[in-house]
Amino acid sequence: MKKLGILTYHEINNFGAQLQAASLRKFCIDCGYECDIINYQPPRSRARIAAHIIRPALKLKTKEYFRNLEARNTFRKSAIELGCINTKALYTTSGVQKISKNYDALICGSDEIWNFGNYLGHQPPFILDFPFDGKKISYAASMGSYNLPTAEKSNFEAALRQFSTILVRDNHTAEAVRGLSLHPKLVLDPTYLVELTEKIVDKENQLILSGEMTEDQLETAKKIAQALNLKIISPGYLYKGLENSYFSATALEWVQHINRSKYHITSLFHGSIFSIKSSTPFVAFMNESKRNKLGFMLEQLKMKERAVEVNNTQQEILSLLTKPFSAQQETIVQDLAKESRNKLTAALAS
Repeated sequence: MKKLGILTYHEINNFGAQLQAASLRKFCIDCGYECDIINYQPPRSRARIAAHIIRPALKLKTKEYFRNLEARNTFRKSAIELGCINTKALYTTSGVQKISKNYDALICGSDEIWNFGNYLGHQPPFILDFPFDGKKISYAASMGSYNLPTAEKSNFEAALRQFSTILVRDNHTAEAVRGLSLHPKLVLDPTYLVELTEKIVDKENQLILSGEMTEDQLETAKKIAQALNLKIISPGYLYKGLENSYFSATALEWVQHINRSKYHITSLFHGSIFSIKSSTPFVAFMNESKRNKLGFMLEQLKMKERAVEVNNTQQEILSLLTKPFSAQQETIVQDLAKESRNKLTAALAS
Protein backbone atom coordinates (compact mmCIF):
# COMPACT_ATOMS: atom_id res chain seq x y z
CA MET A 1 0.00 0.00 0.00
CA LYS A 2 1.35 3.43 -0.96
CA LYS A 3 1.87 5.93 1.81
CA LEU A 4 1.08 9.56 1.02
CA GLY A 5 2.21 12.77 2.70
CA ILE A 6 0.31 16.05 2.31
CA LEU A 7 1.88 19.49 2.64
CA THR A 8 -0.60 22.33 2.99
CA TYR A 9 -1.96 24.99 5.33
CA HIS A 10 -3.63 23.03 8.10
CA GLU A 11 -2.99 24.34 11.61
CA ILE A 12 -3.81 28.01 11.37
CA ASN A 13 -6.75 29.99 12.74
CA ASN A 14 -8.80 29.44 9.61
CA PHE A 15 -11.76 27.08 9.23
CA GLY A 16 -11.25 26.62 5.50
CA ALA A 17 -7.60 25.61 5.80
CA GLN A 18 -8.42 22.86 8.29
CA LEU A 19 -11.38 21.61 6.28
CA GLN A 20 -9.57 21.42 2.94
CA ALA A 21 -6.62 19.61 4.54
CA ALA A 22 -8.89 17.10 6.29
CA SER A 23 -10.93 16.56 3.10
CA LEU A 24 -7.88 15.79 0.96
CA ARG A 25 -6.56 13.36 3.56
CA LYS A 26 -9.97 11.64 3.87
CA PHE A 27 -10.27 11.24 0.11
CA CYS A 28 -6.82 9.61 -0.09
CA ILE A 29 -7.66 7.24 2.78
CA ASP A 30 -11.02 6.40 1.16
CA CYS A 31 -9.05 5.48 -1.99
CA GLY A 32 -7.13 2.91 0.05
CA TYR A 33 -3.89 4.78 0.79
CA GLU A 34 -2.19 5.47 4.08
CA CYS A 35 -2.03 9.23 4.40
CA ASP A 36 -0.59 11.83 6.79
CA ILE A 37 -0.68 15.59 6.79
CA ILE A 38 2.97 16.46 7.29
CA ASN A 39 2.95 18.90 10.17
CA TYR A 40 5.04 21.66 8.60
CA GLN A 41 4.51 24.92 10.46
CA PRO A 42 6.31 27.96 9.00
CA PRO A 43 7.92 29.96 11.84
CA ARG A 44 6.19 33.15 10.66
CA SER A 45 2.85 31.42 11.04
CA ARG A 46 3.65 30.42 14.62
CA ALA A 47 4.80 33.97 15.41
CA ARG A 48 1.60 35.46 14.01
CA ILE A 49 -0.61 33.11 16.03
CA ALA A 50 1.35 33.88 19.20
CA ALA A 51 1.15 37.64 18.58
CA HIS A 52 -2.63 37.43 18.21
CA ILE A 53 -2.82 36.04 21.74
CA ILE A 54 -0.02 38.02 23.42
CA ARG A 55 -0.78 41.50 22.01
CA PRO A 56 -4.05 42.01 23.98
CA ALA A 57 -2.34 40.81 27.17
CA LEU A 58 0.43 43.39 26.75
CA LYS A 59 -2.23 46.09 26.34
CA LEU A 60 -4.08 44.77 29.43
CA LYS A 61 -7.14 43.90 27.35
CA THR A 62 -8.05 40.93 29.50
CA LYS A 63 -11.38 40.07 27.86
CA GLU A 64 -9.87 40.09 24.37
CA TYR A 65 -6.90 38.02 25.55
CA PHE A 66 -9.06 35.23 27.00
CA ARG A 67 -11.36 35.29 23.97
CA ASN A 68 -8.40 34.92 21.58
CA LEU A 69 -6.88 32.21 23.76
CA GLU A 70 -10.15 30.27 23.79
CA ALA A 71 -10.45 30.59 20.01
CA ARG A 72 -6.89 29.36 19.54
CA ASN A 73 -7.44 26.37 21.81
CA THR A 74 -10.62 25.55 19.89
CA PHE A 75 -8.78 25.69 16.57
CA ARG A 76 -6.03 23.48 17.96
CA LYS A 77 -8.59 20.95 19.21
CA SER A 78 -10.34 21.09 15.84
CA ALA A 79 -7.12 20.39 13.90
CA ILE A 80 -6.38 17.36 16.06
CA GLU A 81 -9.94 15.99 15.76
CA LEU A 82 -9.92 16.38 11.97
CA GLY A 83 -6.68 14.44 11.72
CA CYS A 84 -4.73 17.46 10.54
CA ILE A 85 -2.05 16.92 13.19
CA ASN A 86 -0.69 13.38 13.40
CA THR A 87 3.05 13.90 12.94
CA LYS A 88 5.51 15.99 14.94
CA ALA A 89 5.86 19.69 14.11
CA LEU A 90 8.49 20.62 11.56
CA TYR A 91 9.81 24.15 11.04
CA THR A 92 12.40 23.84 8.25
CA THR A 93 12.68 22.54 4.70
CA SER A 94 15.43 20.15 5.79
CA GLY A 95 13.12 18.72 8.44
CA VAL A 96 10.40 18.16 5.85
CA GLN A 97 12.88 16.55 3.46
CA LYS A 98 14.05 14.16 6.15
CA ILE A 99 10.55 12.95 7.06
CA SER A 100 9.54 12.74 3.39
CA LYS A 101 11.60 9.54 3.14
CA ASN A 102 8.69 7.82 4.94
CA TYR A 103 6.37 8.39 1.96
CA ASP A 104 5.93 7.00 -1.55
CA ALA A 105 4.33 10.18 -2.86
CA LEU A 106 3.88 13.78 -1.73
CA ILE A 107 0.88 16.00 -2.45
CA CYS A 108 1.00 19.76 -2.03
CA GLY A 109 -2.31 21.55 -1.77
CA SER A 110 -4.94 22.76 -1.51
CA ASP A 111 -5.31 26.46 -0.59
CA GLU A 112 -3.10 29.44 -1.50
CA ILE A 113 0.12 27.58 -0.76
CA TRP A 114 1.74 29.07 -3.89
CA ASN A 115 0.88 32.64 -2.89
CA PHE A 116 4.43 33.62 -1.96
CA GLY A 117 3.39 37.27 -1.76
CA ASN A 118 1.63 36.80 1.58
CA TYR A 119 3.14 37.18 5.05
CA LEU A 120 4.76 33.72 4.90
CA GLY A 121 6.89 34.57 1.88
CA HIS A 122 8.55 31.87 -0.25
CA GLN A 123 8.03 28.43 1.30
CA PRO A 124 9.95 25.61 -0.50
CA PRO A 125 7.99 22.79 1.26
CA PHE A 126 4.73 24.06 -0.26
CA ILE A 127 6.10 23.62 -3.77
CA LEU A 128 8.00 20.44 -2.82
CA ASP A 129 11.25 22.16 -3.71
CA PHE A 130 13.62 19.63 -2.17
CA PRO A 131 15.10 16.27 -3.23
CA PHE A 132 12.60 13.40 -3.06
CA ASP A 133 12.74 9.99 -4.75
CA GLY A 134 8.98 9.43 -4.94
CA LYS A 135 6.14 11.00 -6.90
CA LYS A 136 5.28 14.70 -6.51
CA ILE A 137 1.70 15.86 -7.12
CA SER A 138 -0.19 19.09 -6.56
CA TYR A 139 -3.91 19.11 -5.87
CA ALA A 140 -5.92 22.35 -6.12
CA ALA A 141 -2.88 24.48 -5.36
CA SER A 142 -3.48 28.20 -5.77
CA MET A 143 -1.49 31.42 -6.09
CA GLY A 144 -4.46 33.51 -5.00
CA SER A 145 -3.91 37.02 -6.35
CA TYR A 146 -0.11 36.60 -6.48
CA ASN A 147 1.65 37.36 -9.76
CA LEU A 148 4.90 35.42 -10.14
CA PRO A 149 7.84 37.86 -10.51
CA THR A 150 10.19 37.29 -13.43
CA ALA A 151 13.09 36.69 -11.03
CA GLU A 152 11.25 33.75 -9.42
CA LYS A 153 10.01 32.04 -12.59
CA SER A 154 13.07 29.86 -13.22
CA ASN A 155 13.07 28.43 -9.67
CA PHE A 156 9.32 27.92 -9.74
CA GLU A 157 9.51 26.15 -13.09
CA ALA A 158 12.41 23.94 -11.97
CA ALA A 159 10.44 22.83 -8.90
CA LEU A 160 7.24 22.12 -10.87
CA ARG A 161 9.06 20.12 -13.56
CA GLN A 162 9.66 17.47 -10.89
CA PHE A 163 5.88 16.91 -10.58
CA SER A 164 4.17 13.97 -12.26
CA THR A 165 0.80 15.78 -12.16
CA ILE A 166 -0.08 19.44 -11.59
CA LEU A 167 -3.68 20.03 -10.52
CA VAL A 168 -4.65 23.62 -9.65
CA ARG A 169 -7.73 25.34 -8.27
CA ASP A 170 -8.22 28.46 -10.39
CA ASN A 171 -7.56 29.89 -13.83
CA HIS A 172 -5.10 32.53 -12.60
CA THR A 173 -2.81 29.80 -11.25
CA ALA A 174 -3.33 27.65 -14.34
CA GLU A 175 -2.32 30.50 -16.65
CA ALA A 176 0.80 31.21 -14.59
CA VAL A 177 1.85 27.56 -14.77
CA ARG A 178 1.11 27.38 -18.49
CA GLY A 179 3.37 30.41 -18.88
CA LEU A 180 6.20 28.14 -17.73
CA SER A 181 5.44 25.72 -20.59
CA LEU A 182 3.84 23.24 -18.20
CA HIS A 183 0.43 21.60 -18.40
CA PRO A 184 -1.78 22.04 -15.33
CA LYS A 185 -5.36 20.76 -15.06
CA LEU A 186 -8.19 22.49 -13.20
CA VAL A 187 -9.92 20.80 -10.25
CA LEU A 188 -12.30 21.81 -7.50
CA ASP A 189 -11.25 22.41 -3.91
CA PRO A 190 -10.83 19.12 -1.97
CA THR A 191 -13.82 19.96 0.24
CA TYR A 192 -15.96 18.98 -2.78
CA LEU A 193 -14.43 15.49 -2.92
CA VAL A 194 -15.87 14.09 0.32
CA GLU A 195 -18.50 14.68 2.99
CA LEU A 196 -17.22 15.52 6.46
CA THR A 197 -20.68 15.90 8.02
CA GLU A 198 -24.22 14.74 7.29
CA LYS A 199 -26.50 17.11 5.41
CA ILE A 200 -29.27 18.68 7.51
CA VAL A 201 -32.61 18.98 5.75
CA ASP A 202 -34.56 21.00 8.32
CA LYS A 203 -33.22 24.56 8.43
CA GLU A 204 -33.37 26.75 11.55
CA ASN A 205 -34.71 30.30 11.45
CA GLN A 206 -31.27 31.92 11.49
CA LEU A 207 -28.84 33.87 9.30
CA ILE A 208 -25.18 32.97 9.65
CA LEU A 209 -22.42 35.54 8.99
CA SER A 210 -18.78 34.73 8.27
CA GLY A 211 -15.62 36.46 7.06
CA GLU A 212 -14.44 40.06 7.04
CA MET A 213 -17.10 42.69 6.41
CA THR A 214 -17.18 46.48 6.29
CA GLU A 215 -19.46 48.48 8.58
CA ASP A 216 -21.84 49.08 5.67
CA GLN A 217 -21.94 45.36 4.83
CA LEU A 218 -22.67 44.47 8.45
CA GLU A 219 -25.42 47.06 8.59
CA THR A 220 -26.93 45.58 5.43
CA ALA A 221 -26.76 42.08 6.93
CA LYS A 222 -28.52 43.26 10.10
CA LYS A 223 -31.30 44.93 8.10
CA ILE A 224 -31.79 41.80 5.99
CA ALA A 225 -32.02 39.63 9.12
CA GLN A 226 -34.61 42.03 10.50
CA ALA A 227 -36.60 42.03 7.26
CA LEU A 228 -36.63 38.20 7.20
CA ASN A 229 -37.21 37.93 10.96
CA LEU A 230 -34.06 35.83 11.39
CA LYS A 231 -31.71 35.42 14.34
CA ILE A 232 -28.08 36.25 13.48
CA ILE A 233 -25.29 33.86 14.49
CA SER A 234 -21.56 34.32 13.81
CA PRO A 235 -19.64 31.28 15.12
CA GLY A 236 -15.92 32.01 15.14
CA TYR A 237 -16.34 35.56 13.80
CA LEU A 238 -16.70 38.53 16.15
CA TYR A 239 -18.37 41.60 14.67
CA LYS A 240 -18.73 45.03 16.27
CA GLY A 241 -22.30 45.51 17.37
CA LEU A 242 -23.03 41.77 17.09
CA GLU A 243 -21.07 40.54 20.10
CA ASN A 244 -24.05 38.52 21.34
CA SER A 245 -24.13 36.58 18.07
CA TYR A 246 -20.53 35.36 18.49
CA PHE A 247 -19.48 32.06 20.00
CA SER A 248 -16.47 29.79 19.66
CA ALA A 249 -16.71 26.84 17.27
CA THR A 250 -14.58 24.12 15.72
CA ALA A 251 -14.34 23.82 11.94
CA LEU A 252 -16.85 20.96 11.82
CA GLU A 253 -19.25 22.84 14.11
CA TRP A 254 -18.99 25.85 11.77
CA VAL A 255 -19.95 23.63 8.82
CA GLN A 256 -22.91 22.25 10.78
CA HIS A 257 -24.11 25.78 11.61
CA ILE A 258 -23.99 26.69 7.90
CA ASN A 259 -25.83 23.46 7.17
CA ARG A 260 -28.70 24.18 9.53
CA SER A 261 -29.02 27.94 8.80
CA LYS A 262 -31.70 29.29 6.49
CA TYR A 263 -29.30 31.74 4.77
CA HIS A 264 -25.61 32.67 4.81
CA ILE A 265 -23.90 36.00 4.17
CA THR A 266 -20.15 35.52 3.82
CA SER A 267 -16.95 36.87 2.30
CA LEU A 268 -15.19 33.53 2.47
CA PHE A 269 -14.22 31.06 -0.26
CA HIS A 270 -14.96 28.06 1.96
CA GLY A 271 -18.00 29.76 3.43
CA SER A 272 -19.41 29.79 -0.10
CA ILE A 273 -18.40 26.16 -0.70
CA PHE A 274 -20.14 24.80 2.38
CA SER A 275 -23.25 26.86 1.60
CA ILE A 276 -23.32 25.19 -1.82
CA LYS A 277 -22.70 21.72 -0.37
CA SER A 278 -25.45 22.15 2.25
CA SER A 279 -27.96 23.84 -0.12
CA THR A 280 -28.00 26.94 2.09
CA PRO A 281 -28.75 29.99 -0.10
CA PHE A 282 -25.98 32.59 0.25
CA VAL A 283 -24.35 35.72 -1.07
CA ALA A 284 -20.60 36.36 -1.03
CA PHE A 285 -19.15 39.85 -0.65
CA MET A 286 -16.52 40.25 -3.36
CA ASN A 287 -13.30 42.27 -3.50
CA GLU A 288 -10.30 42.24 -5.85
CA SER A 289 -8.18 39.96 -3.65
CA LYS A 290 -10.91 37.28 -3.78
CA ARG A 291 -11.82 37.57 -7.46
CA ASN A 292 -9.23 35.05 -8.71
CA LYS A 293 -10.39 32.27 -6.40
CA LEU A 294 -13.93 32.98 -5.18
CA GLY A 295 -15.01 34.82 -8.32
CA PHE A 296 -13.59 32.11 -10.58
CA MET A 297 -15.22 29.29 -8.59
CA LEU A 298 -18.67 30.92 -8.67
CA GLU A 299 -18.34 31.54 -12.41
CA GLN A 300 -17.17 27.94 -12.92
CA LEU A 301 -20.28 26.65 -11.09
CA LYS A 302 -22.63 29.06 -12.92
CA MET A 303 -23.32 30.91 -9.67
CA LYS A 304 -21.73 34.24 -10.54
CA GLU A 305 -24.90 36.04 -9.42
CA ARG A 306 -24.11 35.03 -5.82
CA ALA A 307 -21.14 37.43 -5.79
CA VAL A 308 -22.15 40.77 -4.28
CA GLU A 309 -20.33 43.87 -5.50
CA VAL A 310 -19.93 47.15 -3.61
CA ASN A 311 -22.62 48.84 -5.69
CA ASN A 312 -25.36 46.26 -4.98
CA THR A 313 -28.30 47.69 -3.05
CA GLN A 314 -29.82 46.09 0.04
CA GLN A 315 -32.87 45.03 -1.95
CA GLU A 316 -30.68 43.45 -4.65
CA ILE A 317 -28.69 41.56 -2.01
CA LEU A 318 -31.90 40.38 -0.33
CA SER A 319 -33.23 39.15 -3.66
CA LEU A 320 -30.00 37.28 -4.45
CA LEU A 321 -29.75 35.80 -0.95
CA THR A 322 -33.22 34.29 -0.98
CA LYS A 323 -32.89 32.81 -4.49
CA PRO A 324 -32.81 28.98 -4.32
CA PHE A 325 -30.24 26.89 -6.17
CA SER A 326 -31.28 25.56 -9.57
CA ALA A 327 -31.19 21.89 -10.55
CA GLN A 328 -28.71 22.80 -13.30
CA GLN A 329 -26.31 24.35 -10.77
CA GLU A 330 -26.46 21.28 -8.54
CA THR A 331 -25.71 19.04 -11.53
CA ILE A 332 -22.71 21.18 -12.51
CA VAL A 333 -21.29 20.87 -8.99
CA GLN A 334 -21.75 17.09 -9.00
CA ASP A 335 -20.18 16.70 -12.46
CA LEU A 336 -17.14 18.86 -11.69
CA ALA A 337 -16.63 17.12 -8.34
CA LYS A 338 -16.67 13.75 -10.12
CA GLU A 339 -14.14 15.00 -12.69
CA SER A 340 -11.89 16.26 -9.88
CA ARG A 341 -12.04 12.92 -8.06
CA ASN A 342 -11.14 11.12 -11.29
CA LYS A 343 -8.17 13.41 -11.97
CA LEU A 344 -6.73 12.90 -8.49
CA THR A 345 -7.39 9.16 -8.56
CA ALA A 346 -5.53 8.90 -11.86
CA ALA A 347 -2.63 11.00 -10.55
CA LEU A 348 -2.24 8.74 -7.51
CA ALA A 349 -2.46 5.53 -9.54
CA SER A 350 -0.06 6.51 -12.34
